[in-house]
Amino acid sequence: MAHKWTIAVAVAGVVMVGATALPATGSDVTQSGNLVFTGKAKKRDQKIVDVAPKGISLGDRSLVSETLKQGGATAGRLEADCAVIDASYEGQVCQITLLLKDGQITAQGGGLNKPLAGVGPTSTGAGDESAITGGTRSYQGASGSVTVKSGRSGDTVTVVLAG
Repeated sequence: MAHKWTIAVAVAGVVMVGATALPATGSDVTQSGNLVFTGKAKKRDQKIVDVAPKGISLGDRSLVSETLKQGGATAGRLEADCAVIDASYEGQVCQITLLLKDGQITAQGGGLNKPLAGVGPTSTGAGDESAITGGTRSYQGASGSVTVKSGRSGDTVTVVLAG
């Protein structure tokens, strides 16, 4: 993750973008496409736990929840839990759950704040990407990625469903 406390920063604002595809209905995701959400985490729904020593260190955590919107309407909720588990490269892992009308999508990803020779960047201009690990109901059998991109005025959560 290129930014320190990426998820905490990424879910701190709002950007206006609409959905470009909808999930398949039925027991398995059979349609590919993108779902795009916007949102803003309220202060009461986020917590950064900074264990000693001060600053990014092993054991620090970022817990964030936010309401997701599509076209101005409530579309669901994002729940994220990130933990710093690598002191040498300030590496962290994040678990993300999207609670949506038609089911849940789970994703997991990791990243480094310091470069590691021979390892590609863990964040791109598109944001911090996590792999979809599964889903329920309409998203059962889901695969693809969840990308969280933070901007000055907010963030965007993009789900790419691979059919």
